[in-house]
Amino acid sequence: MTQMEPTAIEPAEPEFSKSARINLGIDLLHALREPGKRCTVEEIAAWCDCSEKAIILIEKKALAKLRRNLRKAGVSRESLRSLIPDHTRDAVAKSRTESV
Repeated sequence: MTQMEPTAIEPAEPEFSKSARINLGIDLLHALREPGKRCTVEEIAAWCDCSEKAIILIEKKALAKLRRNLRKAGVSRESLRSLIPDHTRDAVAKSRTESV
């Protein structure tokens, strides 16, 4: 019989699915960023270890899902607009015209 020599066992790095990495990245970013600071798509992608294109796709899907759920609940655009302060609406409109 031969004796096996003890070998150092290195802990395996946990394998996360792509969606789990993205969720973890978003959670960490949310917890560590300064309150009120907006993040760019590039920053979010870096934290989530994915492409900017993946983040944009996730955002589009989430917004579409939100719109569907709001329509099902009978919430109109006008009622939502009344909840958003004027300065926020102005900032969003300005950012849309600048990116075009």
